[in-house]
Amino acid sequence: MLRALALLFALTFANLGHAQGMLLSNIMPNFGKGSGGFSAIEITDNGTRFITVSDKGQIAIGSVLRENGIMIDLSIEQSFMLKDPQGRPSSGRNFDAEGLAVDGKGGFYLSLEGPARVWHYASPTATPTQLSVPAEFANYGDNSSLEALAINTKGEVFTLPERSGRHSTPFPVYGWDERNWSVRFQLDRILPFLPVGADFDDRGALYILERDFQGLLFRSRVRKITPDLTSSTILNISHDNLEGISLWRDDQGKLRVTMISDNNMYDWLPTRVVEYRLDD
Repeated sequence: MLRALALLFALTFANLGHAQGMLLSNIMPNFGKGSGGFSAIEITDNGTRFITVSDKGQIAIGSVLRENGIMIDLSIEQSFMLKDPQGRPSSGRNFDAEGLAVDGKGGFYLSLEGPARVWHYASPTATPTQLSVPAEFANYGDNSSLEALAINTKGEVFTLPERSGRHSTPFPVYGWDERNWSVRFQLDRILPFLPVGADFDDRGALYILERDFQGLLFRSRVRKITPDLTSSTILNISHDNLEGISLWRDDQGKLRVTMISDNNMYDWLPTRVVEYRLDD
């Protein structure tokens, strides 16, 4: 019954309206029982490969299957538990992975909650190193801190918390300078949405995936922040609990955004992956 309700809401509210994008794909890949809780995704190699991580520390790497450029399925080729900085494989406890940013050198950065911190992996099987942790990271809640993580074309890493404190308080956006974190700018908090994912496009614009939950219905919003810090909403949609976002450009030069949902490890709730073509 719960699965039927979930599917009904997904079909009924899939498109609440979108100002600057066209829905190309809306799929529910079968990753197998026990896989799920995916909180971040990166699309690579001109839209043919993907990397995703779960909030339990599972990484999955594989192929994006397409027909005439349209995503029809995702196929996992490798899947294993990530290590912590002590070299211990994740047991699923105290390993709340949330944000993912590929570094372009075969490795990636990972942001985690409870407590808030960021790790760098030289490769998916490597033991990570922990970036320095500023004192203010301790102010963020165990389940409301570094959900979003992104890296720009210069290799600069950015993150921001899911909650900012008061409703009128903007979100601090932190940048990493290879030694320390500092607040680079602030993002206005526009209720009721909260940031859960982030990624840069190839022209330096930052895209923030935001989420709102109302009973049985998740709503999502994507905001674009240009290099001059002009902010605009480009998508207002509803496709389950979207948490991961990846920006990439197809072979025709069109910008696409791919997003993945976190099913919170419920077998009756599907993992959903959606893809839009954006007007940029």
